[in-house]
Amino acid sequence: MDFRDTVKQSTLPNGLTVVSDTIPGGIMKGQLVCYTGSRHDTREQLGLAHLAEHMISHANPNYSADDFGLINNARNLLEYNLMTSENETNYYASGRPQAVLDYLSDMIDGMIHLDYTPELFELERGRIINEMKSYLSNPDRRKFQSKMVSLFNESAMSIWTGGIPETLENLSCEDAKKHHHEMHVGNNMGLFVSGPMEHHE
Repeated sequence: MDFRDTVKQSTLPNGLTVVSDTIPGGIMKGQLVCYTGSRHDTREQLGLAHLAEHMISHANPNYSADDFGLINNARNLLEYNLMTSENETNYYASGRPQAVLDYLSDMIDGMIHLDYTPELFELERGRIINEMKSYLSNPDRRKFQSKMVSLFNESAMSIWTGGIPETLENLSCEDAKKHHHEMHVGNNMGLFVSGPMEHHE
């Protein structure tokens, strides 16, 4: 069968591109992509895209951040993750079709409601700052970082996607929510699904 017989694409009224590949079997893979990554951060807000991605696990009004891993583990997903790269932010999962759809639905609910408090933001920001301090304490990583700065002149491309402590400390809860409202919108996102379902579903 030609892949063009199974792959379909459409655009929703809000601008979201939906691509599906109907494949028989019991496993589905789903990915929600925001076409904004760390290279889009300004010099003053390095790490914003990565921090905003982390906050999605705190943003769903139906459960607390502490329950995020427990709920998804209980779904018996084969894998799931949230990840920021230089060019985009990804939310993906694979497993039983309903479990994957539930996971993606949770991600979308979080983006719509952004139901996290300044206190939760401060807690997660502190975790990432400590993570970056640990990362940059390695001499080899500092040497690599220095080379990247010389190549990219301290632009966002010269910094690891997580940002640096100095800029992370100045980011606010309002900055993260503003980033979501401006970047996590239909015409800047795509939904990609492969597995045992029809495109219209």
